Amino acid sequence: MIPRPYSVTCIKELWNKQLRFVFSLMRFEAIDGRRYHHYGLCSGWLASLTPGQQITVRNFTVLFDPDTMGI
Repeated sequence: MIPRPYSVTCIKELWNKQLRFVFSLMRFEAIDGRRYHHYGLCSGWLASLTPGQQITVRNFTVLFDPDTMGI
């Protein structure tokens, strides 16, 4: 499975080893016309968090890809 891009909204050197992410959850229509939520591997867990809630993630590495780099 190819991971989807995400946006990091701050630089860890400025936020004491903290990263802030931007992501979205989408609702879409199934082939048979039903509407329901479909979440990816991590999206359901992310949706269960409250805004501003802090979590700790061990061994996270930001992979820099010049083809997907922002500003």
